[in-house]
Amino acid sequence: MSDSGSQRRANSAELASGAPDYPDYAFIRYFREGYIEQPFRQAFIGTEEAITYAEAYLRTKALVWYFEHELSIGPDSVVALASENVVDLPIIMAAAQVCGAMLVLCSPRAELVEYEAYARHVNPDVYIVFRPDACDWLADKFPDMKIVTLRCKHEGYPSIEGAISDNRVAGMAYEPTMKGEAHIVLFSSGSTGKPKAIVNRFSSFHHNGCIIAEGYRVTRDDVLYLPVPFFHSYGMIGLYTALPKGATIASIQKYHPESSLTLIETARVTVYFGVPTMYLREMRINEDDEWDLSSLRIAKIAGAPCPEAAAAEYERRYGCRMLPSYGMTEVAATTTMADYDAPLHVRAASVGKPIDGVQVKLDPETGELLCKSVAIMDGFLLDDGTLDPGVDEDGWFHSGDVAAQDEDGNYYITGRIKDIVIRGGVNIFPAEVENVYQQHEGVAESCMVGYPDPELGERTCLCVVEKEGHDESVVALRDYAKGRLEKCKIPDVVMKVDQLPRLTSGKTDKAALRKYVEQSIASSGRARSR
Repeated sequence: MSDSGSQRRANSAELASGAPDYPDYAFIRYFREGYIEQPFRQAFIGTEEAITYAEAYLRTKALVWYFEHELSIGPDSVVALASENVVDLPIIMAAAQVCGAMLVLCSPRAELVEYEAYARHVNPDVYIVFRPDACDWLADKFPDMKIVTLRCKHEGYPSIEGAISDNRVAGMAYEPTMKGEAHIVLFSSGSTGKPKAIVNRFSSFHHNGCIIAEGYRVTRDDVLYLPVPFFHSYGMIGLYTALPKGATIASIQKYHPESSLTLIETARVTVYFGVPTMYLREMRINEDDEWDLSSLRIAKIAGAPCPEAAAAEYERRYGCRMLPSYGMTEVAATTTMADYDAPLHVRAASVGKPIDGVQVKLDPETGELLCKSVAIMDGFLLDDGTLDPGVDEDGWFHSGDVAAQDEDGNYYITGRIKDIVIRGGVNIFPAEVENVYQQHEGVAESCMVGYPDPELGERTCLCVVEKEGHDESVVALRDYAKGRLEKCKIPDVVMKVDQLPRLTSGKTDKAALRKYVEQSIASSGRARSR
């Protein structure tokens, strides 16, 4: 304890004079505060490495030096970054923020042609990549673009690790100053059509993250687990929930339930930012409580609803509170969130109430949820470099989600306008059917999609993942809906599948599922008339 106290006093004295005026959204601000106040506290716990707040600050300074002096990155620069969740990813974000560059986050799991498509869309000056095969591919297509590797050695290309190591001494005596307001570009999940490049400000994520942190009562003693990718808005909002509070962030490069459970146990995670699929899979695997998750106090739900029975079981087994929220990349990940003290039946079914800075209304004709937010995006980046604000003439953003509101002001997402199946002229919202099957004791997950039908235009197929130990016939599963749904909403076909296809965000890839269903129906002739 005395060594720690001495180090804090030394750091504080070193930095007391001439402290830079970093804005609230700047990661370096929180690394620096951690360096002064809690230098030995872990900032990031990764799959292969953990670093303290002091180390995060020193790495950031070294990388800023490299960005400015070696790569000439400044306020007019564009930096593209495609990486899994490694501890240096937030360091790179912090350095780009200081330089005032536009940071473009891309999926490292994309095909090489998608790497190329990202580059053609945003025209980066520097492309930081996690995969060695992307280096030569990009160098061939963009000979003037600077390519830097991260966690992959490839001859002829500089690396982030090398840059931090080589510039550590220079960075020690260097106090970076902000060069301009940084912007961030995130791509939509791309469940249908071409992913959109969404331009927003880091300050938007900071605003929403701080609201979540207050609502979840986050302190520097918390360990936030972010298995979701940092290149998605959900991961980004997790960073901004933890860092301003000086908390620790734990993450893994690629989600796997056993690895996830191990990290939660060993890191003593207190706040979990996950999607329902993760919670459901981990409960099944941890049925005998082989992993100790008693440190959990909050499990945040996003991306899809969690069945009430499953939420109740999770809370009972681990002594924590499940809290849903709702948002999109276009509004910095958060529009509504559940009240901490709301009863379980409300938290499980609703997405809560609008957060500060957000207005919400429902379209009187379609029920679509519309919103205005202080964290609204700057717009969609078009191929010609211009921005489409993406709002209507009155400034409302159209979410594409159909919702309802109860008398207490809680909102309930009832479906997606684009997911509506029009069966014989009747509009069917898949979420309504899926919610019914969430109550089935043998169903772990379900997802309904439409498929073409020459008579009715579309018919419906419910894909079901059964819980371990259950093996009901598809006839029995289909009959379960009788008396629970209108006749026209009972699935035409029920298919049992081992798992649902996923996007990198963890959401169900409905486009892939729809294609699979159409192919299966066509090959088997299982279209069913009623």
